[in-house]
Amino acid sequence: MSHRIQIILWMVFALLLPVSLRTEMVEIRHENFVIMYDANDERSAKFLWKTLQKVNPSLQEFFHLKLQQRIVIYWPARQMDFQNIIPTHLPDWVQGLYLPQQKKIVLRRTVGMNQSDDLSQVLTHELSHLYLHQLLGDIPIPTWFNEGLAEYLSGKKINISEGVILANAIFSGRWIELEVIDSLYSFSHPHAQLAYIESYTAVRFLEKYIQIKGLNWTNFFDIIRAFGFEKALTEVSGMDGIDFEIKWYRDLKEKYQWFIIFNWENIIWITLVLILIGAMYAVRYRNRKILLEWDKEEMMEEEPQNVYHLSDKN
Repeated sequence: MSHRIQIILWMVFALLLPVSLRTEMVEIRHENFVIMYDANDERSAKFLWKTLQKVNPSLQEFFHLKLQQRIVIYWPARQMDFQNIIPTHLPDWVQGLYLPQQKKIVLRRTVGMNQSDDLSQVLTHELSHLYLHQLLGDIPIPTWFNEGLAEYLSGKKINISEGVILANAIFSGRWIELEVIDSLYSFSHPHAQLAYIESYTAVRFLEKYIQIKGLNWTNFFDIIRAFGFEKALTEVSGMDGIDFEIKWYRDLKEKYQWFIIFNWENIIWITLVLILIGAMYAVRYRNRKILLEWDKEEMMEEEPQNVYHLSDKN
């Protein structure tokens, strides 16, 4: 079969597809943003639009930057549409991507990611990448800082399950060095999850030194633009990258190593120990109660005999 015939057959097949399988992209606008979405998914698109109205002003204030260029936010209806629009294959755990050359944000539709906090966090995360790139341009930035700042700005907090992930990494020695996070898209989902958590905590650790120095994030970005990231890190923390990572790791170990008790295996063992202690206490209490009952019965048996002897003397 020739290549031309194959093309014709594909065109015929596409025309015969049911309407429900075809996607028609429409758009809504907000300032410099254009949201492209499937015509049958107006509800989710409006949620994106409302989220954009909410988070964009706060990002403008944080970065002290107002976007001048047109930015497209693409919200495809199907998984295959997401893969077709991005330049390379990405792991399944990737929920969004900012394409700096195209000035485009592409969001991946996953189960449960519609009108929820997840969709809002993913959009804010990608907008953070957009703003950081617009502010710093092509200045080399380590992935841990880029991703950690995006997590920070999307409102991330460390919960118990993520604390357990950190604790397990600490005790197992399967910690990811910050520079290794540059290979993020080659990670498995659990490995990537740890990398994002580490990145977030590293940014929060850096923020502490920025504040101690009497500076803010705007000052830090200005130092990056003037001297680069590594010198900016040294300027605000007084440490090079290696010493910063060592001190950050020690800080995390102190804060999160005790989360190991929330592992299911440890919870089961702790529960069994508590049950055993409770059972031992219950048996001890029961035995003590029996002994007291016996003493009481013996006293009752002796009391009539004393009365009888007294009456006999009279």
